[in-house]
Amino acid sequence: MNPGQPEVPNNGIDDDCNADTPDVPPAYVVVFEMAGYDSWLPECGAFPAPATVVARVWDTAAQEYVSGSIAYSFSLTSTHLLGSYTNDESDDASPDFTMVPSGDTFELTSADCGGSATVHATATFDGNTAAGTFTLPKDTDKDTLPDAWEDVYGGLDPTGDDETRAGNPYVGDGLTNFEEYRGFMWKTLYPSSDPVYQTPVYVPGIDVEHFRTDPTGMKDLFVAFRNYHQDNAAVMEDFAIGEAFMNAGVAVHALEAGLVETVGENHIDVAEVANNLVTPYGGTDGHINKRGLRDWTWDTKGASGLGDADQYGLNTTTYEIPLGCYFTDKPYLDSSTLGDSTVLDPIEGVEDGNDNGTDDRIKGVYESTGIIDDAFLDGDLYVLGFKNDNQDHSTFNINSGSAADAGVELPVVTTVGQITLEYSKPHVLKHTITHELGHAVGIPHTQISTCLMYEYSPDWSRDEMFSDAAISYIQIHNVGP
Repeated sequence: MNPGQPEVPNNGIDDDCNADTPDVPPAYVVVFEMAGYDSWLPECGAFPAPATVVARVWDTAAQEYVSGSIAYSFSLTSTHLLGSYTNDESDDASPDFTMVPSGDTFELTSADCGGSATVHATATFDGNTAAGTFTLPKDTDKDTLPDAWEDVYGGLDPTGDDETRAGNPYVGDGLTNFEEYRGFMWKTLYPSSDPVYQTPVYVPGIDVEHFRTDPTGMKDLFVAFRNYHQDNAAVMEDFAIGEAFMNAGVAVHALEAGLVETVGENHIDVAEVANNLVTPYGGTDGHINKRGLRDWTWDTKGASGLGDADQYGLNTTTYEIPLGCYFTDKPYLDSSTLGDSTVLDPIEGVEDGNDNGTDDRIKGVYESTGIIDDAFLDGDLYVLGFKNDNQDHSTFNINSGSAADAGVELPVVTTVGQITLEYSKPHVLKHTITHELGHAVGIPHTQISTCLMYEYSPDWSRDEMFSDAAISYIQIHNVGP
């Protein structure tokens, strides 16, 4: 019952919801025709295409359209949502639709990606009147989620947030179904086939664009990045992530930090990651470090605070200097007369057999060859006190003498024949970014060597896989400012 609503005779609607005062079907009604009505969804931006709607009068008794001279009048009722999309921080509450009528036709133009419009039409002809109501977008159950949206994802509660992932105890991502339908202005990530990355990779699109997200499958993580190629043309490595998040049921959307204020952060949380261009991690100098015989370590390439249910990890950072030094630090001077000068000779084939930067003669005999009075070293010599020198070879890239080769091997190998995969600088950076964002969403280090979040680095090809243990920690939330 709706006693506060008066019954309007002959409009075809039981206005007061009272069966005791049934409405009499009208003799004539106004009906509407619009191409693509069933699939139309609102968009916003500078020049959204208008929807063209034609009104006609239907004779309910004769079951045919009325012809002749008909005068139409139209009135518009529109939503007034703040802003134009979910993360829009604008306080603009102007109507979400505008209407331009002309004869039996009107055009509706959307200014909001989640708005709706209701047009009431009246028609006068030959002493008769007819009325009708048109809504855009089509929303049969009037729940603010259009039919076209629910046809894809099923009947949804506009306020619901039910995304789940097997093995993860946290339900939802903090976005309601209506917020996911209304959509976002950000950059989406697209798969890249650039062979420099070696394994599956996702990179941001060129333009900031409006997109809607999946309210039933993937949780949505918004990332702002700074000091990668898109932010700073002097840094040649692009922002990129591996496939681990996508495989774990998390859709990542990434945007340059300098554009975040332009598009806004309403109703979303943003994980931030920056490339530190000038300072290595902690008290390190960024260079590789000698530990033993042809045994080297590298300085930390990234770090992040650990996220939780309320906040993504702070100070998520990659470090440009140790990344660069990992590729450019080459502490071995090629002195070989034994063969291929483009390959780091095995330690047993050089006179510097204990890798201490000298020829290691004992009683006048060279330690590896037994040749007396040899005038030069046969093999690759470690440069004593190395730090800033860039010589011919690194233990991380045994064929680094080749002009065409710019990769590193991990695991470290001793012969060219043992190389299974060489990694580029952009690839190692991609691995580091993905690992540190894992910390930012709550994943600690794991003890599973095939997992991206393994505490150590047995190889650089793990950025497509979070272990089940790692997935159980992921906490995605979007409550926003």
